[in-house]
Amino acid sequence: MNCPLIIVSSPRRTGLVLFGLLAGLSALCPESALAECNYTPLWQGGGESRAVAYAASKAYIGSGSRMMILNVANPASPGFVGGVQIGGAIHVICLSGNHALVAAGTAGLQVVNIQNSIAPFVAASEATGGDAVDMTLVGTRAYVADYYTGLHIYDVANPAAPALLGSYAMSADGVAVVGNHAYVTNGYAGIKVIDVSNPAAPVLANTIDTDGYANRAAANATHLYVIEYGSQVTVFSLANPTTPAEIATYPPGAYAQTLSIVGTRLYVAGGGGVQVVNIASPGSPAQIGFWGLSDTYPESVALNGNTMYVADSVGMQIVNIATVATPAGQGRYVTGGAIRDVEISGSHAVTLGDNPDLRIFNITNPGSPLVVGSLSQYGQAYGLDISGSYAFVAGAYMAPLIVNVTNMNAPVFTGVLDDTTASEIDVVGNFAYMAMGSAGLRIVNVTNKANPVVAGSLNTPGEVDAVAVSGSFAYLAAVSGGLQIINVANPAAPALVGTYLTPTAFDVAVSAGKAYVCDGYGGLVIVNVSNPASPALLGSISPGFRALSVTLSGTLAYVSAGDDGVVVVDVSNPALPYVVDQFDTPANAVEVGIFNGNRLVIADYDGGLVTATRCDTLGDMNCDGLIDGEDVQGFVLAFQNPAAYAISYPSCNTSNGDFNGNGVTTTDVPLFVQNVLLN
Repeated sequence: MNCPLIIVSSPRRTGLVLFGLLAGLSALCPESALAECNYTPLWQGGGESRAVAYAASKAYIGSGSRMMILNVANPASPGFVGGVQIGGAIHVICLSGNHALVAAGTAGLQVVNIQNSIAPFVAASEATGGDAVDMTLVGTRAYVADYYTGLHIYDVANPAAPALLGSYAMSADGVAVVGNHAYVTNGYAGIKVIDVSNPAAPVLANTIDTDGYANRAAANATHLYVIEYGSQVTVFSLANPTTPAEIATYPPGAYAQTLSIVGTRLYVAGGGGVQVVNIASPGSPAQIGFWGLSDTYPESVALNGNTMYVADSVGMQIVNIATVATPAGQGRYVTGGAIRDVEISGSHAVTLGDNPDLRIFNITNPGSPLVVGSLSQYGQAYGLDISGSYAFVAGAYMAPLIVNVTNMNAPVFTGVLDDTTASEIDVVGNFAYMAMGSAGLRIVNVTNKANPVVAGSLNTPGEVDAVAVSGSFAYLAAVSGGLQIINVANPAAPALVGTYLTPTAFDVAVSAGKAYVCDGYGGLVIVNVSNPASPALLGSISPGFRALSVTLSGTLAYVSAGDDGVVVVDVSNPALPYVVDQFDTPANAVEVGIFNGNRLVIADYDGGLVTATRCDTLGDMNCDGLIDGEDVQGFVLAFQNPAAYAISYPSCNTSNGDFNGNGVTTTDVPLFVQNVLLN
């Protein structure tokens, strides 16, 4: 039963209506997701585009965990039609009538009803137990390759109700099916030939060795084509289906990702572009066309006659291949690509990703962030810091940059910090402190943003991945070199004064004489650095997650833990830190920012940008740590007059009354009432 939407016609009556509903709604809404959640997702956007499919003038593409439907009737101007959140990173999309079957990473097999392309919805889900990375659809059977759990076979005669027929446990990178045999790529273990004539009991028929890492596969009735990642495409004859025989190799020229076969052509996507290969004579494959990409990475291909649709990591490109030797670009749709880092600056999130490298989102409404500015630069941007009106950007294959973000809508290059690469930057005052990998620490005077000058440097043990500066000291996370403490009182002569060894120090944050070190699978390590010359362990926690980066807010440490999402650790007692919540993200959380106290803005790498809210503060309108009738007056005021609320409750934020990320509106009234009742 749906909870009623309460429309309040007179602001004066709002409080009376809310008080009156406190008793009545308990019977109407005895259960709510609010009762058991700490964090709940608000929005996801961008993310790596790995998958594309085509049907009836529409292209279906993956963007992180979101499947988007585009109208491509006019290739020069593809337009958004509709989209739906899947819950996991989208690897493959197969179309079947009014449904799209999606291999969705940790979300397994997802079935999306696309009958109404404006409003697609998830019609069914099937967990595969690991990471669904590939899929092929043959008739009414879907064969799903899960990297951790193997091959899963589903009956999809009724796509809205897929039925698991059988599974074969192994590690699976890809799958191709011909007749009664599934050819499952198994990394360095080669190719597993699985007899699927009885799908309820798949049987291993043979193992075929490969020269390299068997990644993805495609097949027609007579031949199997397998990517050996980083080296070649190998062609096998299926004259004997249980014993494929190698007959040729084709060097793709770069790291191939996926293969598609249409007629006598093989399309190899990866590395520097898409190669079109003539396979009319399978023993002598020959390139007949190439669509090169310099600023993006092709992941997969869909074909419609002479039109090729390329998922290119940051969106989709439409290419005319009528003259295959000279493909011609027709149109492009950009979704955003992977995001590696995020920093919060007022009501904006500044992010680093693939292309463009720097993107700026207005997050005033965290339920619907808007891209307001961007800037591209060749290279791979990794580290970001905001200081005043400037963004400082570090990365690989690029010099560290200074960007003026006074106008967030129009960021402008201002200067170059150095002539080499860096992994992270921390800017304090007039100095930028750069983590330089094996080159240690470099300090740059940025008083003149257009002409920064190197002030000093220090070679240190290990690979310096991250730097945090507090007072006169720089704290370095140096991977195998552990935590290193550098006296930078004189930037021209930095000096190592203390070391605390951890196996894999990836990141560090410092507050109140304590260093919080992300130590990979060693978890979060808290070190007393009140005496920098003699750092000492205070406490640690390693509950099975891989700690990659950390952001501090009050007594909480927000640990980005890759495919384990964001782990929230209470560090009020450093000797006994404990996990208070874990928020799963669609892909790989690598950095987190805090907005308005209870909102997370997460760089989820190939999952894009993710926002989430902390439910246990929702409804606490007077910020007393309780959610009860005392909060009604504050909620009414936030609803009626946000400015007056800010004056009456200076330590609070109206976001505590915003349950769905679009401001305090009438849609939040029933949710607020439920939350008060449930607490």
